[in-house]
Amino acid sequence: MTIEKNQMRRIKKFGAGKGGNRVKEERPAISNPYSSMATDQDLLYRCNSAWDSLKGLRDRRARSARYRRGDQWSDYIKNPDGIGYIKESEYIASQGRVPLKQNFIAAMMRNIVGQWRSNPTQTVVVARARENALASEMLTNALQAAKEVNQVDELDAQGIDTFACGGIMPGKITFRSLHPISLKPDAFVQNVNADRYFFNPDVEDIRGVDMRLEGELLDMTVEQLTAAFAKTPAEAEALRQIYTANTATDERYDSDEGGTSRRNEQLNFLTSDAPHLCRVIEAWEKVGRWNTYIHDRLNGEYYLTQDSDADLRAENAKRLQQALEAGVENTDDILLEWEKRYELVWRVTYLSPWGHILQRMDTPYNHNSTPYVRAWAMTGSGDIWGLIEDFIDQQRYINRLITLLDFLIGVSAKGMLLVPEECIPDDMDISDFAEEYSKVGGVIKIKAKQGVPLPQQITSNAVNVGAFEMLNVQLGFLQQTSGLNSAIQGHDAKSGTPSSLYAQQAQNASMNFKHLFDTFASYIKNRDEKLLRTIMQFYDSKRYIITSGKSYTETANTFDPELADSVTDMTLVVSQAVNTPTFRQLLDDQLFKLLEKGGIDIKMYLENSSLPFADRILDSINKREEAMQNGQTSGGFNPEQVQQMQEAQKVAAQKADPRAMEMLNRIMNAG
Repeated sequence: MTIEKNQMRRIKKFGAGKGGNRVKEERPAISNPYSSMATDQDLLYRCNSAWDSLKGLRDRRARSARYRRGDQWSDYIKNPDGIGYIKESEYIASQGRVPLKQNFIAAMMRNIVGQWRSNPTQTVVVARARENALASEMLTNALQAAKEVNQVDELDAQGIDTFACGGIMPGKITFRSLHPISLKPDAFVQNVNADRYFFNPDVEDIRGVDMRLEGELLDMTVEQLTAAFAKTPAEAEALRQIYTANTATDERYDSDEGGTSRRNEQLNFLTSDAPHLCRVIEAWEKVGRWNTYIHDRLNGEYYLTQDSDADLRAENAKRLQQALEAGVENTDDILLEWEKRYELVWRVTYLSPWGHILQRMDTPYNHNSTPYVRAWAMTGSGDIWGLIEDFIDQQRYINRLITLLDFLIGVSAKGMLLVPEECIPDDMDISDFAEEYSKVGGVIKIKAKQGVPLPQQITSNAVNVGAFEMLNVQLGFLQQTSGLNSAIQGHDAKSGTPSSLYAQQAQNASMNFKHLFDTFASYIKNRDEKLLRTIMQFYDSKRYIITSGKSYTETANTFDPELADSVTDMTLVVSQAVNTPTFRQLLDDQLFKLLEKGGIDIKMYLENSSLPFADRILDSINKREEAMQNGQTSGGFNPEQVQQMQEAQKVAAQKADPRAMEMLNRIMNAG
């Protein structure tokens, strides 16, 4: 049997969508957790192995994070005594010097985040088919509303900082209650801690198509664990038996690294650093199975089933018998046709640290994938590294030069006084002489003798060892490689610098981060597309949605699942739109020109304008028009004036007649 592409889309949608005949989750009944609860030690071992294999990446990311926050002397070096290792800061302090630093990496990261915030984009859903324009507007509104509720702008600002620091930024899209006090579930967007995230380490495709295992380490209280995985009191008691013996009853933390990333450096795969938290391993894996696809010729449906071949043959025999009894001659159009395919599907398993299966099921999402989306700076060979790693060596050398200069200045002569013993009076010792010499207006009586030099003061004005020149060279190298020149940092230009040249310098400097921004923008596009698919799947009833600062049609302000289901996946394109103040001002100017020339009326102008008062004026106009339609007078207008105003609006909109505009203004002023 041959199934066409459009039929396959219906098959996939039916198999993964609302009410689809999907494989049921495996949740064995829990009575005695150590004897009857199913376990999967092999999956637990594979997850542990994958997490351990990423230790090098986590260590490099932790080192970059330390340099990011200014902890730049914590690297361990071999002890000069030959016994073990010692921190660089401790070694420098043992030599009587102060380990100084000048954190240029933090300034670079602030500039990167600032550039990202100053050039915001907006994801819009574009319909390729004209008949789906209303649905695309509705989906765009729903997508923007979900992003506003999740404060995605702040998540993205934090995410690009994390991405530039460690080279990887995982995100996650689920459907749950956003706040503990809210029982209404919604699409939930979160940034996943990269130190808790793991995947099969042989991934080499930046799109993740060769990913087979993916997951993260979760920590939750006993109450949260019970709410997530227990459906009966017996299951809740079994979970408590598993975890309570290894979990503290009160909330406490054994680490003093709160509020720092050092807590992540102490992560363990099987246990949490907080004794009162329960460790759960969320593991997504690709598993293969034989799937049976059915074409029901009786009603034209295509779907995925778990029925056996014997059951399907029995159903066909039953239909043939009914057809013979009814006198139907052509029985080919009432039978089931099916074919088997071996396919890979994503399956999620929640494991305890001892391998107990807390929950297992096929992916519940229509996109047939995991809820994770990731941005990573990966080469074709699978190397992943962060932007900060490129500048650590230069930062270290700058710190060494600053520390060296401070040491040389500290040991150089500064106001040293040379006094011949013959010049010290008999009634004074050297301490008295020094005190009187340093006193303001001090007078010392000496007997000048022939051949005896007078006291003299020695001052060293410079440390001429080339350290200052080397420091300037390194600072120049850092600016060249990072792109942080004076123009992009907003410093004053030199006298006589043309504004066009200054702007071009800033533009050229930003090219150093274009790859970083484009990669992260691709991550946002993929995340928003998965967010849109999640919304389309789980918004199963009508709900009112609105995004602040933007007017939509009344139909688009209400999410209609039937309208969303009528749009196939291939007709929608998620794209990024510029959302800067300059761009919005340009659009408002163009709209105003169209209004002046009569291309649009005032309502169309206000509906599409980004002016802060546009919504209020539009609401006032709608209320006034409603009052006019009901035969009421509003704002002091009598029926004759209302008729004149309507005619003037019509003429102004169609012909842009100056006389009509003048008449409209006169009527409005009179009102």
